[in-house]
Amino acid sequence: LGLSELVNESWAVLADAGLTLLWKDSTACPANASRLASEALVPHERYGALDAAGILAIGGVASTSGEILLAGGSVSRTMLDLKAFAVHKRAAVSLMSDEDGIERHRAEARWLSCQEPGVFPRTWVEIDHPALIQYSTEFVPRYTLGELILQSRLSPIEVMRVVELTLELLIERIYHTGPARFQESYIAVVRRRLSFLESRGMELGRRVTRWLEEGAVVNGLRCRPLSVALQQLERQEVFRPIANPDVGRGCHGDLIADDILVDGLSGQSPILVDPNPRNSSRLVDVGKLLMTFRFHYDLMLRDLFVINFIRGREMDHVTLTFPGEASSWESFNMEVASMLTSSRIIRQVLSFAGRGRIENSAIDAQAALHILAIAPFHAVHHNNAARALG
Repeated sequence: LGLSELVNESWAVLADAGLTLLWKDSTACPANASRLASEALVPHERYGALDAAGILAIGGVASTSGEILLAGGSVSRTMLDLKAFAVHKRAAVSLMSDEDGIERHRAEARWLSCQEPGVFPRTWVEIDHPALIQYSTEFVPRYTLGELILQSRLSPIEVMRVVELTLELLIERIYHTGPARFQESYIAVVRRRLSFLESRGMELGRRVTRWLEEGAVVNGLRCRPLSVALQQLERQEVFRPIANPDVGRGCHGDLIADDILVDGLSGQSPILVDPNPRNSSRLVDVGKLLMTFRFHYDLMLRDLFVINFIRGREMDHVTLTFPGEASSWESFNMEVASMLTSSRIIRQVLSFAGRGRIENSAIDAQAALHILAIAPFHAVHHNNAARALG
């Protein structure tokens, strides 16, 4: 670990490969910060010691310019600038379609820059060009809900309390404030993105689409071809809210656990980041949240899984497992998912849809469509075979 550096009037930084420590007032940094940092890497429980010392640990890759390259960001390059105490996002024309790439980020930048403070960090657009969008947001020194879960510092009940605070904030500030807007069905989104993936001519893309077209045996369960499943969603009355979404007035649009910044268990409202304002239906938010837990997206995103497959005569046989410590998070996620689908707050959010009760099977299907829609990003933009196939 290198020497500490005062990055602005209030915060200092201690950086090492893959880990950055922040604390308020450089003179207050404890002498044992290096030891705490090393122990904070594994096991995750060591983060509690860092908290007690007033230190925030950020995973990332330090660049030569002193900025930190952050994970995520869809098809954008996301950098944490500690001197400006801001997160810079930059998206250009990419391998993904413009609709799911640069234009999605352009919509995010413009929408965030018009938002009142209190739900999202302050955002300003710096470059808005047909081939480039660059914008910045204030840096909020908090852990995400996803990080706190993987640090083993929240119980399922505490996770649900954060979810409730998040959805209550959206009900109050977002869900009823915007103009009525069309919501694209995620059945259509899945078809569009998989068609795009197939058009790229990638071997990885062909493997993904073959599994979906032919079906596969996954962890011992025979899965029908995707085309059959999508037709069922379109034809059965219980899935009508998915096939024909209501016009919405706004939502977060990409509400995963890593987009919720949590102030410990203080009871204060979370701060939200990385919205997708091209979505407008609150069912999208519910589906994304459930996707995070039901399909272990936080584990998949961090490559905490193993996938194996055997080519069969009729169908491929696929096994997907979460080895080691990840197996405990797998059961944790399933417990949260069960609590989520039966919770009062989810029913309160969906009661605004005006269709009466939306069945759990429809909510599960919405979550499944979200995970399917993400696969092309990991295949095309990240070229990550395991994530795309998983």
